Amino acid sequence: MGRYYNGDVEGKFWFAVQPSNAHEQFGAEQYEPEPSEIPYKIENKPIILNRLIEIENKMGLYLEAAHSFFEQKLSYNTEELQLYFKNYGLDCENEGVARNKIGDYADWLLGMELLEYFIKYPDEDTIYLDAEL
Repeated sequence: MGRYYNGDVEGKFWFAVQPSNAHEQFGAEQYEPEPSEIPYKIENKPIILNRLIEIENKMGLYLEAAHSFFEQKLSYNTEELQLYFKNYGLDCENEGVARNKIGDYADWLLGMELLEYFIKYPDEDTIYLDAEL
């Protein structure tokens, strides 16, 4: 169950956290639309880097805390995550804050996956992928 993206990079969108167009914040552009998938190409490496820096600055210590949390857990709920953030010393005032931070973290992981592709294949200029609707 869930929605996937595949192509040069492959993965699964976070359920109830990431939309099918999450790649657009990293410079992805649609081409040749399909009824059940969104085909994307990503060519702009500086956009990926800039967006990752924006997310890192926005999250601050929440990024480290989220990474630590998910190294230990495969599944979660927002109440558990909020408590973890508080125990980590962060001022996570409610589940809504935890939900927003986890959305940012999911996007950061996606951006890192795109960046790692370009690092692994330095001669490549474009990533192609299809995202399920």
